[in-house]
Amino acid sequence: MKFTRIKSTAFLATLLSIAAPFCAAQEHPVEEKTASKAQQKSHELDRVQGPRPQPQHAQAATQKQNSPQKKAQPQQVSPEQLGAQRAAWLEHRAGNWLTNHRTWQERGGYSGYRIPDRQFHDTFGPGNGFHIRGLPLTLVDGSPRFQYGGYWVKLIDPWPEYWGDDWYETDEVYVNYVGDGYYLFNDRYPSAGFAVSISM
Repeated sequence: MKFTRIKSTAFLATLLSIAAPFCAAQEHPVEEKTASKAQQKSHELDRVQGPRPQPQHAQAATQKQNSPQKKAQPQQVSPEQLGAQRAAWLEHRAGNWLTNHRTWQERGGYSGYRIPDRQFHDTFGPGNGFHIRGLPLTLVDGSPRFQYGGYWVKLIDPWPEYWGDDWYETDEVYVNYVGDGYYLFNDRYPSAGFAVSISM
């Protein structure tokens, strides 16, 4: 009788060791089915109630991905610098545009830096207007010089007296190469372009 019990116990132990992996394998599909049912219910609730609020760190990551990159901030100018710049702009105003300006041909031709054609057409010309306000600006020998498109643009001619006192802050302008050199044009007054020089 003892032998039969030992044999039965050994048989049961063997049977359990064989059956254990099968039972374990059966447990995971049940959990997966339960998880997928929970996900389905969650999706159904989202359709009815709308999306659930995300944790703040998830919202911040989503907002960072969806928000456009900030543009470069305009340069900060002190009140003293602003006053000096305005004075230089006003000093560079023509008393009489018809008699005060000269073309590059009348000046003996343009001899400054020439922007490569491909770069010029990508950044300059009538289709590429910009505002001078906020661009890096310096005074060279009392003349305003600003940086745009990787180049420095210096005023050579005085600007027409009929342009507004603050055209360089409010109006859209563009630089074009016309026949014999570079000129700056104002979209509000397209018939008058004044000579500028370009440098790196």
